[in-house]
Amino acid sequence: VKVAQADAKAAALRISGLTGYASVMDAGAATRGETVLVTAAAGGTGQFAVQAAKRLGCKVIGTCGSEEKARMLCTLGCDTIVQHRKRAVGEVVGRRHPEGVDLVVEHVG
Repeated sequence: VKVAQADAKAAALRISGLTGYASVMDAGAATRGETVLVTAAAGGTGQFAVQAAKRLGCKVIGTCGSEEKARMLCTLGCDTIVQHRKRAVGEVVGRRHPEGVDLVVEHVG
């Protein structure tokens, strides 16, 4: 996508987009069919990580902190959404994905 004029939104898109994509595709080396857990999945970088993993054909677990963010993650195609303020992430992941996860994408810590 060609950006007609550089501005703050375009700069943020470039940084968040490249970081999210690289964390799944390059550093994480995810492959089709794997299960990817994305923390803070509704954040700028997390959204891109979710989309990259889904496009690749992965099952995606996204964590977030509110109902509004959970709805947004649903529109992005997350297979499992965990609101960490309501439920323990490990408990939900253990129950719904007993085989575990192949990749954790964590940009917060």
